[in-house]
Amino acid sequence: MHGLSNFNFDLPPHLIAQKPNKNRTDSRLLIFKNGMTSPLHAQFKNLIDHLNPGDALVLNNTKVIPARFIGHKSQTKGKVEILLSRILPDGTWVSLISTKRKLSVGTEIILKENVLTAKVLARIKDEPGAYQISFNEDILHHAEVFGQIPLPPYINRSANEEDKIRYQTVFADPKQNQAVAAPTAGLHFDEALIEQIKNKRIHIIYITLHVGPGTFLPLRTENFEEHKMHAEPWEISEESAKLINQVKKNGGRIIAVGTTSVRTLESAFDAPKKQVNAGTGLTKLFIKPGFQFNVVDGFITNFHLPKTTLLLLVAAAIGERNLNRIYQEAINKEYHFFSYGDACLFDVIGDML
Repeated sequence: MHGLSNFNFDLPPHLIAQKPNKNRTDSRLLIFKNGMTSPLHAQFKNLIDHLNPGDALVLNNTKVIPARFIGHKSQTKGKVEILLSRILPDGTWVSLISTKRKLSVGTEIILKENVLTAKVLARIKDEPGAYQISFNEDILHHAEVFGQIPLPPYINRSANEEDKIRYQTVFADPKQNQAVAAPTAGLHFDEALIEQIKNKRIHIIYITLHVGPGTFLPLRTENFEEHKMHAEPWEISEESAKLINQVKKNGGRIIAVGTTSVRTLESAFDAPKKQVNAGTGLTKLFIKPGFQFNVVDGFITNFHLPKTTLLLLVAAAIGERNLNRIYQEAINKEYHFFSYGDACLFDVIGDML
């Protein structure tokens, strides 16, 4: 098994997208299919040309909340940053907390004087930097006023009003408002493109994975097998599971939109029954080279950061050699990278290895 250093690359800073395109479908699309010796370069608005009737696009309909809060410790006044991760059954939250000094259980954090406070209840085992915290009020009720859209750290600016719209998919479900990062492959779709896809008799299927702050975290050890994934909640309805299984049975392709959809589908796979099960759960699935895909036949994704779990997922699907070659060509062709960047379509998983 190769170490983490094999999944590194140098990226010119000007290729890191700092803002979205004028229109969602203006992104470029790199396409790599089985049998290709080099990728095809296209526009995302022409995605439909590379999908077949009977295929299914599986999209993550989670909604991003303004999940970053800035406050201070009630006693020392030291600055504290809270990034929500997931809500627990008792109404408390798992959150990543950043502060210069050690954070103790019992610490009270003031987010807004006389309005909003948080209390540190416990550390979360196996999730670095994560704590269980409680709020004196419903934090989702206050998020739009006191929270900030949690743009990734490689976007070198503060979030603005445009980000509230564009760092959100057009199909985000208001009832699924728990994500702290966008499922960025879905940002390239607008309503018109989705209708074109449906009109070609390609199924649009929605599932949910609430993207947690772990998506921002780099791998820290050369032996990436030691990495501990942060848990993320997922949900697949009976209707969606039934349609996914029917498409597979009929010979259609399951094209996951985003790594979050890939991980959700593979987490919900029932090996004895050879099907995707409906339900809810928490996933810590780490897809890395050597992983056996059971559900997904292809996927759409953005270009990812070096030395991350997302890049390892792509390597698991298309092979390390193809990954290195494709990323180098994308750099040479000056594709834009990361959340607001361009996209890839990889088809077919496993056959490229």
